[in-house]
Amino acid sequence: MRTIFSAEPIYRKIQGILEQKIVGSEIEPGTVILEGPIAEFFGVSRAPVKKALSHLIVQGLVKRFEGRGYLVTGGSLTPVERRRTFDPALLDSGAPGLAEIKTPAAWERIYDEVERELASHSPFGPQRIVENDLAQHFGVSRTVAHDVLTRLQNLGITGKDKQSRWFVVPLTVERVRHLYEVRRILEPAALAKAAALIGQATLEEMIGRLDATWAAYPDVSIRQLDQLERDLHIDCISHCDNQELLDLLKRTQALLISNKYVLGGHIDLPGIDPFMGEHRLVLQALLDGKPARAAVALRRHLDLSVTKIVRRLEILQSSEPPPLPPYLSGT
Repeated sequence: MRTIFSAEPIYRKIQGILEQKIVGSEIEPGTVILEGPIAEFFGVSRAPVKKALSHLIVQGLVKRFEGRGYLVTGGSLTPVERRRTFDPALLDSGAPGLAEIKTPAAWERIYDEVERELASHSPFGPQRIVENDLAQHFGVSRTVAHDVLTRLQNLGITGKDKQSRWFVVPLTVERVRHLYEVRRILEPAALAKAAALIGQATLEEMIGRLDATWAAYPDVSIRQLDQLERDLHIDCISHCDNQELLDLLKRTQALLISNKYVLGGHIDLPGIDPFMGEHRLVLQALLDGKPARAAVALRRHLDLSVTKIVRRLEILQSSEPPPLPPYLSGT
């Protein structure tokens, strides 16, 4: 799988460590792995652990176990009986990348908050970012602050002017329409190329997650909705084997990031499903092995999304902007 983001996600690192231990027989077939102890060991939430294990299911290294936990099969095609519960201490030696997960890079510790603050201010016009003030505000070095801003620049959230000063790229109605125009051209093509490389178990899990959220709507969290967006627009697309195409799509992620903080944050959730029915059609077409149909459904979804996002943006822009953090100022 290729990536739309430059940094390797935490779940990928966890997946790699578990895969190494299973393939090397340090975690033997018949071992039952539970999400909770793994998450506690790595010092992360259950979400990246669950995602790592779902990918190991696709690889055939583990399978669901009696509705609770995962049974290690090691790729064996013969039935495997439960023998033991996994001890996370087995991960504590000889696992490359372990220290990086348990002690995240400095930029990772502040990235989410910076992303949230900048994306939340992007609908309210250009704002200048003072790199030194950002570093002081979070108690990190200017190198770390610069790293975060550069990563956000790759996603279309920040930019630099002719004097190399950082600023928040404004999210205007015109820019929304332009970004969707790019997505409408490129994203269906990327999905069609990715279709054959997305495992059936992955698609079934995505559909199950979508159906459960859809049934509970609007009693759902922003995190749940964001995960559904990531399932289709990030994880499915990331299976595309054309990295150049993914790189072109990278800057359009500013839309997903901004929407994450607007929908249900500054603006209440709409009374009717905002996108799940449209996502369902795309995922079902992928599961049915119909990539062309999936691409058409995705293009239709993007066409319908433009009007919704523009309307939310106009509502938001008519409201009072949030207070500026100390490292932002009006340009």
